[in-house]
Amino acid sequence: PDAIAVKHGMPAPASRRADSISYAALNRRANQLAHFLRQRHAVGRGDIVGCCFAPGIELVVAILGTIKAGAAYVPMDANYPQERLAYMLRDSNARVLLSETCLAERVASAECASVMLDRDGDAIGAMPQTNPVNDTALDDLLYVIYTSGSTGRPKGAAVRHRGELNLLAWYVKEFRFSRHDNVLIISAIGFDLTQKNIFAPLVCGGRLVMPAAGYDDDEIRTQIEAHQISVINCAPSAFYPLVELATDVAMLNSLRVVLFGGEPIRIEKLLPWLQHEHCVAQIVNMYGPTECTDIATFHRVLMPEKFVSRPIPIGRPNDNVQLYIVDACNRLLPPGVPGELLIGGEGVGAGYLGKPELTEKAFIANPFGDGTLYRTGDLVRELQSGNIEFVGRVGVPGQRRRM
Repeated sequence: PDAIAVKHGMPAPASRRADSISYAALNRRANQLAHFLRQRHAVGRGDIVGCCFAPGIELVVAILGTIKAGAAYVPMDANYPQERLAYMLRDSNARVLLSETCLAERVASAECASVMLDRDGDAIGAMPQTNPVNDTALDDLLYVIYTSGSTGRPKGAAVRHRGELNLLAWYVKEFRFSRHDNVLIISAIGFDLTQKNIFAPLVCGGRLVMPAAGYDDDEIRTQIEAHQISVINCAPSAFYPLVELATDVAMLNSLRVVLFGGEPIRIEKLLPWLQHEHCVAQIVNMYGPTECTDIATFHRVLMPEKFVSRPIPIGRPNDNVQLYIVDACNRLLPPGVPGELLIGGEGVGAGYLGKPELTEKAFIANPFGDGTLYRTGDLVRELQSGNIEFVGRVGVPGQRRRM
């Protein structure tokens, strides 16, 4: 209970103070927030709670408190435009917004009740510290991630507890997360991949590390070395700057696994670091749409030099995920023939919040078995090895979706 669960900032003797919270204190604060949400705002199963924070301890308290109250959370990056934040709250029909007074102007147009963790700290702190009664079901919503809106209005992709539980069970086992791991969050809090990296260290006794500021190459390298970070998950383009200077790559020696997703990996940018004498990290290519709980396939890049002039496969499905490669008539295609990827299994989400017509187009009854399939719109093919290779978007070869 006294082990550090979350750390924010730089450790001593750095000039900036590092804030941290133990597992026991984190659980107490999340419990008090959950009781406050239930008693003062009647939050419960089926409700949506917006969480607008900069990365830090308060964000984790808000997420866990919302879950313990039985509601689903909407992660809202404090750097989003005010119009987008207002739209997310309105579109999700959020019952409550959780934030801090330093961000009050960012969410001033919120039409729902607002709870500021600092302003309302005394009232929240007066609540019971005991675990609330848990009445959450597997198919209840856990979170809602809003798409970029690049192809129209942003859509809220709803993910169930079932999908995240399945993902975490596989993720922690496959990559051997333990109490010895320190996981650094360098992705935006509104991204789907960020959610599993908040939860993964906390379900196995590890340490979640939040950056002290926004994305800064020197700051991140310093934090990786200072906190002895072992796991990072981000887009490749967010990682390249960390290894561009050969003199700085020794600062990354604590990394044991770096997980990439969201865009193709340019392996030539990583080879000098991977071939450094003290580098022990393995890189992993991961693929999956937000609508299917973040990850559907993965590929460990065991021999990175093989992929200097050819694409890295997106790999094979993770646990309890089914993949189907079909033609325009939903007929299964043989290996080697490109077709649209359909995803089934535990990770398939609940669709787009409040948008039944869009949900009906993208989520279809499984013609090959039970359950629902998600139409990714991604063009892939099965290689002789059994791995899946990304080809492009349906109708636009070579273009990859931004997850």
